[in-house]
Amino acid sequence: MPKGLPKVVKDCIDKCQACAVASVDVYNRPGPRFRTAQFIVLITMAWTALFHAVFYKRGKNPWHKKSGSTRYLRVDGEPKHWELMECIKQFYGSANPPERKNLEFLIGLRNKIEHRHLPELDASLYGECQASLMNLEDMLEAEFGAKYALNEQLAVALQFTRSVPKERRKAAKLTVSNAAKSIKDYVEKFRGGLSSAVLNSFSYSFNVYLVPKVSNRKELADVAVEFIKVDLQNQTEIDRLEKLNVLIKEKHIPI
Repeated sequence: MPKGLPKVVKDCIDKCQACAVASVDVYNRPGPRFRTAQFIVLITMAWTALFHAVFYKRGKNPWHKKSGSTRYLRVDGEPKHWELMECIKQFYGSANPPERKNLEFLIGLRNKIEHRHLPELDASLYGECQASLMNLEDMLEAEFGAKYALNEQLAVALQFTRSVPKERRKAAKLTVSNAAKSIKDYVEKFRGGLSSAVLNSFSYSFNVYLVPKVSNRKELADVAVEFIKVDLQNQTEIDRLEKLNVLIKEKHIPI
């Protein structure tokens, strides 16, 4: 784990962590709000700060240069930092991993939903939001060590209900089709342009079932909620996951 990080790197890490925790806070806070919009604003700020920290650590200034010059562009005397999209280009280069596609999706979505209030879209966008948060923590820990991980500061949100009533699902679909067609079209077009490998990657979208956890003996140290990492290269694990999905779907079929 790196020691003696420069102040500029530490400041960026602090900003990243603060924005990430704030993004979870606004998303999990109860109430009929468009939580996805607020989450995206903060999580993109967290990602930008994280990329800046990584670049600074590597001795690279994440600043824009004047056109045709080696001199840096300044705004009010301060260097103009790379925005998130430029950070993505500089960090990934020609590579297009699921983590990159996840961020590109959220950036495009942020531009679409700005100044709009569409809480009915929250449920369909959860997977990309959760994946972005988990990807951020993975990179934060990989680049700077477990000391900077966020998992000790966050918890799984408590739920009021076990399922979404059919009437609410039906009403949400009707509302989306009328009030948010352009956003719905953007989401479907973006997802439709992804390869199956990216679309099914947990690094692009993390969708889960909450399955009751049964144990014969309850210890104080037991964890009530766990994220079980599935190896998508392991066919046995994939078959087991698909079997679980089928069992859950069958259980919810109306009689």
